Amino acid sequence: MYQAFNLMLDEGDLSQYSEYASSSIATFQNGARRSLGTLKNGVLDAAAMEEDWFGTVDADVFISHSHADIGLANRLASILEGKLGLRAFVDYNVWGYADDLLREIDDKHCKNDDGYYNYQSRNRSTSNVHLMLSAAINKMIDKCELVLFLNTENSISSKSYVQNGKETTASPWIYSELVATKFIRKQLRRPKLSIENYHQKRAFDSTAASIPNFAFPAYLSHLTPLAAREFNAWCQSGKTKTSALDLLYSAHSE
Repeated sequence: MYQAFNLMLDEGDLSQYSEYASSSIATFQNGARRSLGTLKNGVLDAAAMEEDWFGTVDADVFISHSHADIGLANRLASILEGKLGLRAFVDYNVWGYADDLLREIDDKHCKNDDGYYNYQSRNRSTSNVHLMLSAAINKMIDKCELVLFLNTENSISSKSYVQNGKETTASPWIYSELVATKFIRKQLRRPKLSIENYHQKRAFDSTAASIPNFAFPAYLSHLTPLAAREFNAWCQSGKTKTSALDLLYSAHSE
């Protein structure tokens, strides 16, 4: 990662890009085998599994976002590619949900003889898969030159800020990504940029049982603010690839 921005916009701010619909984004094609690698004695091969399910890809921009904003994130990715020639990484389009992997592990390894899931085994499988996913996310943040945090009502709780004067997020993944952008080392600029073909994955499945709500600190002070009008001016600059990134960084240099 070279630089991270706190991007504050919504669908209305992108109305001028009607030709870039979220459904038209050409997303990354992931050639993962989607298998469960095993070692001796039935032990799962975590390294092989992480590479299969959450392998890194080549991208220029990492978009940190709420899962509720998947459509907006895809739209943003499509605009970045179409207007600026920058490949944007939206994790769900490449990895899908870790729940798919969890379900496969749990069905094969976490059931009692009566057919019901074992509570302790499921807790352990969930912890392991989430740790693999978190590690993969950190690798992608480290690998991408630019990080854009999509700051919306879905990602940051305005109610918490009004009540406590502190910005929080209900998403442990956003919390993890913001922490990563705060502590991952700043890299040198990459020498070249190119575009690849992508492949869009299945639609977002919003059906889920009720779960406890959490409030995680939202570390935003180290992110460079980027307003919607500044983002639009950047997109309309006529610059592409490295020149576009140069313009963005120079306009917000300290």
